[in-house]
Amino acid sequence: MAMVNSVSGASVRSNEERRQPRQLFQEDKLPPINDYAHGGKLTGYFCKHPACKTPRQTYKLASRVKKHARNHYKPVICPVCPEKKAEQQDMKKHVRVYHPFLATVLGISGESLRCSICREAISNSRKDNFKRHMRNSHGIEMD
Repeated sequence: MAMVNSVSGASVRSNEERRQPRQLFQEDKLPPINDYAHGGKLTGYFCKHPACKTPRQTYKLASRVKKHARNHYKPVICPVCPEKKAEQQDMKKHVRVYHPFLATVLGISGESLRCSICREAISNSRKDNFKRHMRNSHGIEMD
């Protein structure tokens, strides 16, 4: 629980709170590292997941192979549908696109962009969708 600084009145997070990532969406627990990786500090870590497309990739740190394993196990759970994602950010994008009401409730809805040429509104817009609109509708390539 955050403490309040008596001098400034500002909220101060404890070391334990700073270590915990802020999670908007519930996550399944990853299996123990030995279930999906082999190796160690001296040799590096390798993914042994059967569906891995990069099994020879060496990870110097256990935290890196754990991050890689999230792509296989997809621990982030959508609260509305059966969709699962590897990272919180990926789930935010999913919710913005497929569950816009929930995105609004959670305060993560993307701003709508309006095309300055045709005035079309691209709702819950991502930059890639806006670039696609400009390219397909107006023949303009954007960086």
